[in-house]
Amino acid sequence: MLRRDQHTITEIPYYSLKTYFGLTINDFLRLISSLLLPLALGIFTVVITFHQQNVATKQRLEDRALAERQREQDLNISREQRLQDLNMFAIQREYDLNISREQHQLDKDIAEERRIQENIIAEKQRNLSEQQRAHELKIAQEQLRDSLLVNYMNDIGLLLKNNNGSLTSDSVTAILARAKTLVAIQQLDAARNAFLIQFLYEAKQLINGANPLDISDADLNGIDLSSETIFHKKLHNLSLTGTVLRNVSFSKCDLSYANFSGSDLRDARFIETKLDYVDFSRSSIVRTDFSDAVLRYTKFIDVQSRRIIFRHADLTNTSFISSVLGQAVFVNSFCQNVNFSYASLKQADFTNAKLKDAILITTQLERANFSRVNLSE
Repeated sequence: MLRRDQHTITEIPYYSLKTYFGLTINDFLRLISSLLLPLALGIFTVVITFHQQNVATKQRLEDRALAERQREQDLNISREQRLQDLNMFAIQREYDLNISREQHQLDKDIAEERRIQENIIAEKQRNLSEQQRAHELKIAQEQLRDSLLVNYMNDIGLLLKNNNGSLTSDSVTAILARAKTLVAIQQLDAARNAFLIQFLYEAKQLINGANPLDISDADLNGIDLSSETIFHKKLHNLSLTGTVLRNVSFSKCDLSYANFSGSDLRDARFIETKLDYVDFSRSSIVRTDFSDAVLRYTKFIDVQSRRIIFRHADLTNTSFISSVLGQAVFVNSFCQNVNFSYASLKQADFTNAKLKDAILITTQLERANFSRVNLSE
């Protein structure tokens, strides 16, 4: 046993048998190895700790920067949101104001339109009311005029009956008949006055040369006795001396031997009318139309006229002695043996007229037109 241990000791290397301070090299190595591990762990721990602290610090800085950026972003977003809110509020307020103004204007327009419509309706109602009143008044006037005409005819009929068919057989009857006639003519319209004249004519009270009823100064303006409005074309010997006959019509009638002396015939129409032996002496004739009329042996003695028209008229043997015929138109008229002695024919137009044997003694012919006048036929 002892030998084995000795042999063992003998086999241990030489360097392992040295000692230092009572410790062998192996002891030192084991000691150092046992010290290095904790030291390494400690150093590692310190390094890790520092690293973690650095990371934590960096993380805190990053978190803080991120928080600052987030805060700044939140502030920016908040400011932008407030600006947007303010803009939206301003836009909404402006929109509301516009809507309010438009609504106010619309209300005003509606109110104005309603007012206009109400005024129009009221005006129409007033017009209808006025038209109704005017229509009723017209009917009343028509009825009154009909009544006046009927009463007049009854009164005249009674006078005729009591005076053997004559209104001029005695002075009293003539004065009464004249007064009634003038009053009736003044109250009646033109259509009824035409009927009144026709009535007196057919009753033989306006017959020229048969002591006709004196209706001089009667206002017969606008009466229409043309052939289109009466039953008979012939009104021979009609006497309307001294009457006012402005704008009247006797067109296409036969008025031969009628008497219009001393009458006012302004704007009268005798178109295509037969006027043989008619007397217009001392009448005032302005713008009266005798176109295509037949006026043989008619008297226009001492007539005051202006712009009288005899276009295409037959004036054979008619007399214009001492008459004023300023701007008269005789274009294409037949004036054989017409007497213009002492007449004034200033600016008269005789273009294409036939003036065979016409008498022009002491006649004023200043600026008269005799173009293409025929003196031989």
